[in-house]
Amino acid sequence: MCLVVKGDPPLRFHWLKNGLLFITHGDTSVQAFDDSSILTFKKVSSSDRGYYTCVASNMASSTNMTTQLIVNVPPQWTVEPKNISVVLGNAVWMDCAAVGFPAPNILWKKMINTGKSDLSYSAAPNQIVGYGEIVKGGSFTPIF
Repeated sequence: MCLVVKGDPPLRFHWLKNGLLFITHGDTSVQAFDDSSILTFKKVSSSDRGYYTCVASNMASSTNMTTQLIVNVPPQWTVEPKNISVVLGNAVWMDCAAVGFPAPNILWKKMINTGKSDLSYSAAPNQIVGYGEIVKGGSFTPIF
């Protein structure tokens, strides 16, 4: 909501997104009143993320207020991890990738069979990990 507490009417309002004129679309609407304006999102999407500026003006001058809309997006695999077999002593490359906001961190864990019916996990020791890639053998499960 953009509210003007001082200023002579009539007031005009418009909105900017990331410094450019904001045009409403199917899931957004703008309501203007005598002293305020409301920008409403019916269903927020990741593309709605950005800086929104409300500009209020009259015959004398204009003023503005900017706020940031952060849209958190759950992680989603873009490259899913796959089972790999390797000969003992050889190098292996296991990769995966995910997107989301904020950017997901991927942690590889090694499954350990303890002989019980339950399986436990431990962090992968002495492994080289970078953005979901792992170099050197083992059976690992990536976790967000």
